Amino acid sequence: MKNKYRIDEKRLHDPSLWFFKARAYASVYSFIRKSFPKVVYAEGDPGSEIDAIRATPYIAGLAIELFMKGYLVFKGVDIEEIKNFRHRLKDLREACAKIGCKRFNDKNLKFITDTCGDHLMEEGGIRYPDKQDMLAYPQVKDALNILEEISGEIDKGQAGREIG
Repeated sequence: MKNKYRIDEKRLHDPSLWFFKARAYASVYSFIRKSFPKVVYAEGDPGSEIDAIRATPYIAGLAIELFMKGYLVFKGVDIEEIKNFRHRLKDLREACAKIGCKRFNDKNLKFITDTCGDHLMEEGGIRYPDKQDMLAYPQVKDALNILEEISGEIDKGQAGREIG
């Protein structure tokens, strides 16, 4: 049984659905990030808060991946080609930048996708217990802001602006 879950292939052709899912992960990242100052390490029961912090990089990576895949869908890239990127954030970003939107070359987005991307998502990323978790870098917030801005422009149908 290859796929035990039903996949509606038509939904994969709607960039808004990719962005919708990406925004859900981005909002979880934002919520956890805002809670960082409230974490108490020395007293009480900080277990759930610390676990949430450890999950933050992966959640941000998922959001970034989905935003970029949605952008590629919007630009008409074949779904099978998009699937072939798997979780390689650097390759996804480069494909998005190649289509023409200069914002995909932002230094903070490049840092997250090109420098941290393989650690976050590829070869099991931080999903597997043999991989070390890492702290969320401040560049994640900036990278997500850029991607949310682009996706918002697409959702509003402002294709005349620099969407690429």
